[in-house]
Amino acid sequence: MGILYLASVGTSILRNFAEDRDYASIVAAHEHYGIRDWWRLGVEDLRNSYPDGLLCQVFKDDSFRSLAVGLESFVDQKPKASSAELNTIYSLMEKRGHRPGDIEVKLLSTRTCNAVLSATLIKRHMERAGFRGVEIEVLGEISAAADFPRLLIELKDTVGGIVRNHKDKGDQVYVIATAGYKPESAALAITALIHGADEVAYMHEAFKEVVTIPREIL
Repeated sequence: MGILYLASVGTSILRNFAEDRDYASIVAAHEHYGIRDWWRLGVEDLRNSYPDGLLCQVFKDDSFRSLAVGLESFVDQKPKASSAELNTIYSLMEKRGHRPGDIEVKLLSTRTCNAVLSATLIKRHMERAGFRGVEIEVLGEISAAADFPRLLIELKDTVGGIVRNHKDKGDQVYVIATAGYKPESAALAITALIHGADEVAYMHEAFKEVVTIPREIL
């Protein structure tokens, strides 16, 4: 029996990095790319267009090497402070007594460069931290608000399949629903619980601690 953490991914890493004083020199060196706004780029912004947009090149183009190194250092040095996803994941691990080597992780990302970059940073950190297996699931294309209902349906189908597959193998399934758009997080939580996930976890903004929703709520 294994453990799966299934987490939605937002862009808090990019916002927090741009605001962190320890990395101000790296941010300043990339100011001409509009780095302070990367976390909130819209789907219509060409820099955010997957897979060829500017943000998708951070780990591919050598001209971004100092930025890539800085971002990875930021996440490794300050995992909880850098990332809403990692903050929830590590807090849940502490609460449940789970160890990295026992946990498989699937990261759900929208098909935008800022989300995929954030997911990649989380994945690379978790691999260095010794998690058993980390995969990124990139959901379908979204280019306008009208695409959002279709994205939620795809999310439902994807999450339902992942949860059922792992429960059929006898795994424990924990869903991390802190990050991402609110409707996306709601759809993730409801779908996962319906298909047998053990708990849904999110970081409560007021309590500053991880809160879990058991499947018994259904």
